[in-house]
Amino acid sequence: MVPLGAVAGSVVGGIALGVAFNPAASLLGAPAAAALFGSPKAGRDRLTWACAVLVVAWLLGDGFRVMGRLRDALDAAAPHGALPPYAPLAAWALAGLALGYVLPAALGVYVGRRVVRGTGWLSAAFVAGIASAALAALAAPASALLARLSGG
Repeated sequence: MVPLGAVAGSVVGGIALGVAFNPAASLLGAPAAAALFGSPKAGRDRLTWACAVLVVAWLLGDGFRVMGRLRDALDAAAPHGALPPYAPLAAWALAGLALGYVLPAALGVYVGRRVVRGTGWLSAAFVAGIASAALAALAAPASALLARLSGG
């Protein structure tokens, strides 16, 4: 049986990796997605495209790296019959996607949909870019703090 403290520490370690998302992919993906759906006149089809842009940006920025670690964990666990560390990998993936890509895009969409005269998409992209840059600037100290808390 695995102690709860060890699981919590590994999840916090996964969150620490997720907080240190790829800033270049975030600076490209979040504003593009916000511009797609940030206009007050944008329909539901634009939401689908905006989500697709976010997923592709996350995959190119962080997702393939997470999947590579999952593959390595599965390969290492297969001969021994042990369970691979799903919890930290899931925490890494969800934290990176939420903080690096979805949050800046959502902030941009929130602002862009409230613009009255025709430049909502531009406002959305600008706010998403600024939010993404601000979160990227805070990522290194926050990740270091979480890594110390997790014991890693």
